[in-house]
Amino acid sequence: MKKFLCLILSLVLVGCSHTGSLDTQELKIGSHGASYYDGMLRYGVVLKNSSEDAISMKPAIKVSAKDEKGRVIASATHYASYVLPNDHTYYGDSLKCAKKPDHVDFEVKTSQWKAKSDFKRIIKTDSFNVNMKGKVNDDEDNNHYHGTITNKSRYNAKDVEVVLIFKKDKKVVFVSKVDVGSLRADETKEFNTIMDSHFEYDALSFYGQLKNVEKA
Repeated sequence: MKKFLCLILSLVLVGCSHTGSLDTQELKIGSHGASYYDGMLRYGVVLKNSSEDAISMKPAIKVSAKDEKGRVIASATHYASYVLPNDHTYYGDSLKCAKKPDHVDFEVKTSQWKAKSDFKRIIKTDSFNVNMKGKVNDDEDNNHYHGTITNKSRYNAKDVEVVLIFKKDKKVVFVSKVDVGSLRADETKEFNTIMDSHFEYDALSFYGQLKNVEKA
């Protein structure tokens, strides 16, 4: 009985040490920027994960818009879905702001890390092929984007999204996402989205990704 209890205890310790040994370096903020128009501040940011084996789950992005004296005039905390080890992701959102800020500060904090080995079928962004077919501006000054996305992997994917990255002077100023839904292996789907054109950008890129990673 004593040996049996010792065996159980050793297994518990092994499980705990696996979690404790994860390389949980805090995410780094890469390229970032913001665009202001008519009381609304849009922003975009790159989140980088330098960990070898840990997935950052639901990282919190704190956004602080400040005036010329460094006083906070608007702030918000938003949450990304995940960032894979040795990888990065783009995230963007918007918040109300009474006036145009002098500058915008970003902070990121991960409260939960998961081992990459705990997840199955991690389909990376290079498994999706996204083609933008065209952009049309309507009478209300909205831009309509139309394109296709293909799942090139051998796995069926659930909850797929297209990420649109808007840049100005090579800096990210906004990130938007379009839900695609499920996408079978080798399947191609069309997507459409509408964006108002009241923010400046000079480059647009895009990629596909899973909205969430699946547990094994």
